[in-house]
Amino acid sequence: EDATHLEDNECDIKLAGDSFIAFILRTWCLELKVLAYSTHLYHS
Repeated sequence: EDATHLEDNECDIKLAGDSFIAFILRTWCLELKVLAYSTHLYHS
């Protein structure tokens, strides 16, 4: 498994629709999830 298989449903910020801010929030959320996943692998 790799990080690209993570579900990104939680990152789908509906609040701001398709605005630039929503894009940034989704990207940031996904980055955090990838980071958390990598950290989990590193510590296991």
